[in-house]
Amino acid sequence: MSKEIESRPVLGIMLVVVFYTLVTVVVTWPVTAQIGSHLVGYPDADQVQKVWAFWWTKEALLSGQNPASFPTLAYPEVYFSSIRWVSMTMHAMLLPFQLIFSPVTAYNIGFLMTYVFSGLAGFLLCRDITEDWRAGVFGGLIVMLMPQRAVQTIAGHVEVANLVFAVLYMLLLRRAVREGSFAAAVWGGVCFALAFMMHPTAPPYILFIWTALYVPFALQPFTEVRRWQVTGVLFGVGVLLMLPFLVPFMRFILNPPPYVMEGGAGIEALSSDILTFFTPSRDNPLIGGLLPYTDNIYGFFMPEVLGYMGFVTLFFALIALRNRRTDEERSIWLLITLLAALLSLGPVLKVGGLIVASPLNPEVGLPLPYALLQQIPPFGSGRTPGRFNLLAGICLAVLASWGMAEWLRETKGRIHPAVTMAAAGILLTLEYLVMWPVATAPIDIPTTVDYLAAQDEGVVLDIPPDRYVSHYAQFYQVEHELPLISGYSDRIIPHRPGVREILYAAVGPPQESPWPVTDPSAVAPVLNTFDVDYVLLHLRWTDDAPAYVSHLEEALGSPLIADDATILFEASAPIEPPQNITVYAAGGGWCTNPNMHTGIGIATLYIFTPVAQGGTISAKFAAPPTDYTVFVNDDAQALTTDEDEHSITVKAVSLQAGINIITVAAPDDAQAACVEPPEQIAFTEAP
Repeated sequence: MSKEIESRPVLGIMLVVVFYTLVTVVVTWPVTAQIGSHLVGYPDADQVQKVWAFWWTKEALLSGQNPASFPTLAYPEVYFSSIRWVSMTMHAMLLPFQLIFSPVTAYNIGFLMTYVFSGLAGFLLCRDITEDWRAGVFGGLIVMLMPQRAVQTIAGHVEVANLVFAVLYMLLLRRAVREGSFAAAVWGGVCFALAFMMHPTAPPYILFIWTALYVPFALQPFTEVRRWQVTGVLFGVGVLLMLPFLVPFMRFILNPPPYVMEGGAGIEALSSDILTFFTPSRDNPLIGGLLPYTDNIYGFFMPEVLGYMGFVTLFFALIALRNRRTDEERSIWLLITLLAALLSLGPVLKVGGLIVASPLNPEVGLPLPYALLQQIPPFGSGRTPGRFNLLAGICLAVLASWGMAEWLRETKGRIHPAVTMAAAGILLTLEYLVMWPVATAPIDIPTTVDYLAAQDEGVVLDIPPDRYVSHYAQFYQVEHELPLISGYSDRIIPHRPGVREILYAAVGPPQESPWPVTDPSAVAPVLNTFDVDYVLLHLRWTDDAPAYVSHLEEALGSPLIADDATILFEASAPIEPPQNITVYAAGGGWCTNPNMHTGIGIATLYIFTPVAQGGTISAKFAAPPTDYTVFVNDDAQALTTDEDEHSITVKAVSLQAGINIITVAAPDDAQAACVEPPEQIAFTEAP
């Protein structure tokens, strides 16, 4: 059988694809059985938003629009995403399935594809290196099932987890340089471009490090001109293919807007713990959670930091390393493995979930090489060092496949190869399981969304303000196709300053805060001003749902329709809108909003009024607002302070019709992380 497959490579590849497909069906069960009725992934992970993203690519192309522009999000803005523009590979791969199947089915197919295609590419690379198809099958199985890759798929990061073109690029570059093949170089350039455009994290976490270390090794001896020529052709083809996509992305990455780094976890939380290399997934049904520190090192961020290498993989990798001195190429794969693993630990060392203190300064963590790397673009724009485990896993798979090839040769006649392959494959699969059965959720479309889908037009405001509300708002937009005020694509899509803040403040219930509460009679006029026709309340993410409902019913009347998940209100224009409307909304920088602060002692308040008016702003603080500077729409204002220096007054304020931006700046030398909010604040219209 072995000789027949080696003599008929196409048959061998077909059998490998069938084998990897069967393994995928088993390890991802019950995805295949629920492919059209359930959505795969951790609860509240990114897959909900990704369904929208792949669907929108199809819709945009069919209507002649740029798929990286989003005219139906952050309405009425038209946001262009340079990240999406340079991340089109997975979208192109799923486009045929989007045209045939439902968006959810197409996404689930993409989820399964990442397993089979990544495994197949791993097989081709390992077979080419070891010249043994059995070792290639084993190496491809490692690439396919490696915990960091698998956990990324379950977290909804299917583009991150699709390693097919990154691995094929490694294969073709190696072959092009070794054989001096210009054909391999051209195809290698194509794969380099497709890998680069799979996801923005692929270049810094996989391609750049591997290329920087492997290419100098492959070019030796440096006097062979043809090796330089094919290498130049490979990267020339890759850059030419990427150039139209790369230019706007490079402008973005070299000068990222502030919202890119706002919110979410910090770099330390998304860096691997050194114990993760030997700790299986917390959700592994057989061995997960056996070690006492498992929860400490994984916590909430396991999809980003899981780096389990597996004892089966390490066993065969160690066999390969016995001969690294006689085969120099093994040393370079080992070096890349170790470097990638080291970089996955992030800027400081963590052991058992605790940061190890530096012996030179116990108040800071023990620094690691990533602390220097993150000073270099584009590494400094990322904050997920744990993804270096993808590169470590690929290189470890190559080493393990070498070890498997040697094991099969050394045990020939004593242990049947099928026994070794079966035992190693089963043990590898069991210890690599991230979770089983894999999490899925039924596709339940609320009746409110069905109602919206029956409307020809209208703009929807989804509340409360929350990242996951934005995700589900876009997921529901796949059904109703109406424009949204919210929007999320890698990060919250920026709107015109103050628009969302004013709208959220208007529809939000009264709360204990210094900002004056919006009168219910003013809510509908404010919504009408910003063209909002419907307000959709997502109950799952609403802690104070009764207060929201009471406020909205008083402001907008009875709901149009409601179900267990959502409540829909209509923002009908009042017959006689009130003349004096003032809505206050807090922006970033206040100490009550620490996740949005600017870090330089600047806080923002938005005041909306439908007509221009003059008046006085007065604010009382718990502590003296020493040397504060106040700007109204970028104009510095003269301040007066009361006798006890706790209150400030800004007289002769001119508010323009619409949104006014009030900025409070602390002294430059204070470097406050945020500004203490006033105990009370008010705008008094001039008589």
